[in-house]
Amino acid sequence: MRVFAECGIDVKPGEGFACVVLGKDGKVEITDTKWAYSYDKNPFYVSSKGYSLVATESDVVKGHKTGTQQNEEAERIAFGEYVVGYKDEVGHGQGASGLLELCMVLDDDPLKGSVLCAASGLGGFYGSCVVRK
Repeated sequence: MRVFAECGIDVKPGEGFACVVLGKDGKVEITDTKWAYSYDKNPFYVSSKGYSLVATESDVVKGHKTGTQQNEEAERIAFGEYVVGYKDEVGHGQGASGLLELCMVLDDDPLKGSVLCAASGLGGFYGSCVVRK
């Protein structure tokens, strides 16, 4: 709330979260979970610095990929080129989109090896995990 107040944005935030329970079938491993905060220009801004805080070595990056020029440039600087993004298929459902995209990575047959799943949220929050298939 401090970030919104400092930027003069009157917002009434709601809370939302997603949870998933994965079986132990030995086919998928989720590791290297990272969360970071980056004091960006305002709550609606994303930066390559923020994404760099949660970057981890992987074979492929599933970016947050909102489709905005600012986000695409920030991800390109932080991660280089990546091949996976799903928001153009499912939209941007705030908290639920990260979980939905994680499930899509798990179901995406061509993805092998390790996939870095990166996301950002309002207020300068960034997160990632690595899925190994």
